[in-house]
Amino acid sequence: MILTGKCLEDFTKWFNKNYTNIYINESTSENAFIIEFLDSKEYYIDVEVIKDKSGGYVRGFESEVTYTRHGDLNMINSDCLKEDIYETRPEATNAAILKANEIYNLKHQ
Repeated sequence: MILTGKCLEDFTKWFNKNYTNIYINESTSENAFIIEFLDSKEYYIDVEVIKDKSGGYVRGFESEVTYTRHGDLNMINSDCLKEDIYETRPEATNAAILKANEIYNLKHQ
């Protein structure tokens, strides 16, 4: 499981409440459930395709987390505001989930 701390605790409670007959295993997409949980807590993950200047060649993927804090909308790149580009969508998604997990745990201490 990619989640830790309070985020993992709250995810587990949410999952057990909403999906009583599903067991997460290798054939089930864990990230889909995590993203749905984060959505329910107003943490939104966005993965964008980054193309070259001609718009034809995919250079990679960039991800960010959007969330509300003290009434203000915040957006943060999953790589701590660096302009890194990930080679695959799953890498970008995992980075965003890790960043959302970090922010969630700090906000819900």
